[in-house]
Amino acid sequence: MELDKEKEEMVFAGKWCWYCDCETEQVTGVEVYPHRSDLHGRLFFRCVISNDHYVGRYHGSGKSYGIIADADLRKLKMEGHKHFDQLWAEGPNKRFESRQAAYDWLSEQLNIPIERTHFGMFFPEMCIRATEICKRYIA
Repeated sequence: MELDKEKEEMVFAGKWCWYCDCETEQVTGVEVYPHRSDLHGRLFFRCVISNDHYVGRYHGSGKSYGIIADADLRKLKMEGHKHFDQLWAEGPNKRFESRQAAYDWLSEQLNIPIERTHFGMFFPEMCIRATEICKRYIA
């Protein structure tokens, strides 16, 4: 995905929807997950055009968890985390002593900066690539 520097920063901050090429708004979990009362107090950035394009926000800092995602990308991110988390969490596939060490390794494997190495920051192609790398390393 090619973006100018200013838009790129907005995309990675959750303040620009890269699908619709428009701004986002800050909303609560009531608007994103009305059926999940446990998420009503959470904050999100959501596309002003499509209600299905959103990303969570860290409470207090106002920073996003990553880029705006649609349902398909959210599924890819969950799938990727399922495999990535096996590399550092307790269990038979643990390869790293910490989550940070696992992200350092993944950053090297993907040849991208560590500050962009997080499933929340990945566009679909990178998410698929990262998941495949993790799956191969587990096998």
